[in-house]
Amino acid sequence: MVLFPSIQAASAALVVALAAATSSTQGMSITQPGAISDVLEATPPLNCVLDEVACTITPDMTLDGTDIGTTSQRDPANCCSDCQNKPGCIAFNWYDGVCSLKSTQGKSYPSPGVVSGVITSSAPPEPTTAPACPRIRKSWGALSASEQETFVSALEIAMDRGLYQKFVAIHEEKMSNIQAHGSCVFLFWHRQFLLGFENMLRSLGDRFKCLTLPYWDYVQDYATMQNTPQANRCRSIEACSPITTALGGSTQGSISNANFFGHSFLTNRCVNQRPVNHMCTTAGSASCPKCLPRGDWANTPMISDMSISSVRRSVLSGSNVLAVSQAIEYSPHNIIHSTLNGPMANARISPMDPIFFMHHNTIDLLHTIYYHCRVEPLNLSDSQQKNDMR
Repeated sequence: MVLFPSIQAASAALVVALAAATSSTQGMSITQPGAISDVLEATPPLNCVLDEVACTITPDMTLDGTDIGTTSQRDPANCCSDCQNKPGCIAFNWYDGVCSLKSTQGKSYPSPGVVSGVITSSAPPEPTTAPACPRIRKSWGALSASEQETFVSALEIAMDRGLYQKFVAIHEEKMSNIQAHGSCVFLFWHRQFLLGFENMLRSLGDRFKCLTLPYWDYVQDYATMQNTPQANRCRSIEACSPITTALGGSTQGSISNANFFGHSFLTNRCVNQRPVNHMCTTAGSASCPKCLPRGDWANTPMISDMSISSVRRSVLSGSNVLAVSQAIEYSPHNIIHSTLNGPMANARISPMDPIFFMHHNTIDLLHTIYYHCRVEPLNLSDSQQKNDMR
């Protein structure tokens, strides 16, 4: 903020400074060549408008009040802007280059050399921190080409730095895995897991600070397939879901006997396309195969568990969140994991494949749909929410 940009403000500051330097009492008179003396009446308060800050300044006066901070100013008039910019400040005292800022205004007392001030315009609101960018998760197909490229690049960098692999390790850890599956916190555990992963990707640099995880809209992909004439219909997950090819597909690469997080996949092609050609169990390892085992998605058909009727049944048929969680965990969650084969069929290290996060983002969306459709309309109080199983 630029202080005192106007001539009017500068003139006001000069008047205040002169007033503060003027003697406040009349003593005995003496004769001194070249000196001119006079008696000043009591200096009235000076009303200043300082760059849209209305401030009443009174020389030789001290105000009581609650101190909330100090600033250094050679010119007491500058205390007005300091107070205006300090949340809660309504008044100040200036003395010997120091502005004492106050949140309350008490009694005033004569005090030679002190300049007091009162802000007569409203103080600025308490500062609020707006989110740098909103977290609006979209389907893969709703992302622009630039957004898709940013996401793929973020995965590559996370793999190169070994940060991606840490999330595989979290999911693989025995107790975490027990908590994450077949329990009442299945949905909630993975929600936190997704948020942590998304935050990690956002931390990779300014280019990624607004990144959000896309979800795999296999419900729409299945509907598009069903609504396409039989002769032109896609025949496989890879052909029907563009997100699968964007993450490297399943057709390029060869069998690898490498060890991946303690497991081998000798019957699956190890895909060597971006971004999974950056995958190493240990980032930077010289023995890294730079590929990711996958099932044969190009010859795996879309399944009915992806249909709107099946998904609707899982989300909306249960009477409480536990029943819904169990239904969603079985289908579409488990069924799609096993259908994709490769690491995705391994309950411990499935996050090794980036499609895991897109799949689970869809599961989280289903959880959100359940909440908005079944729980939110109840308008439960905080105490009711603690005891209501829905």
